[in-house]
Amino acid sequence: MLNSYTTRPKRTPNEKGHRFVTDEEFEKLKKDMCAYTEFDGHKYCATNRQVRAADVYVIDPAGVDYFTNHYKGKKKVISVQLLAQRDVRYKRMRGRGDSFWKAVRRIWHDRKAFAKPDTDLTVNANLDDPEQVADQLMSSVKLLVAMHQINKETEKTNDTDTDS
Repeated sequence: MLNSYTTRPKRTPNEKGHRFVTDEEFEKLKKDMCAYTEFDGHKYCATNRQVRAADVYVIDPAGVDYFTNHYKGKKKVISVQLLAQRDVRYKRMRGRGDSFWKAVRRIWHDRKAFAKPDTDLTVNANLDDPEQVADQLMSSVKLLVAMHQINKETEKTNDTDTDS
């Protein structure tokens, strides 16, 4: 999992999932940046080097748009939408320490930000156990990749058949 850079302060002293940097440190990343988004006044990004070393990167739809337009590497990008009901997201945010109003503002923001994402795959993220969500995500991605492979093989076979 790619731990993106962010200018957001840590929610807890031991928070993981991001590399927390100052605005000055963030500016130095721009030359290698291939993904970028902003939320709640904070910047988030990933570098080409990080993408080469990771297989999964979690980012919002605006970040996906930036990434698909700026990533020039060899990896195939598969965009996945994680769907979770409003009450599930609210419970998770409150559980991690967000205030009532912070959670409500995030849910309000997300209804527009995630309204019509252009994705390859949608995964149910309403499960209570994050490990189950991750397992479902990975098995769905493996299935999608296998289907793409079969499609390529079928196209090759069809091309060979028409050449004969």
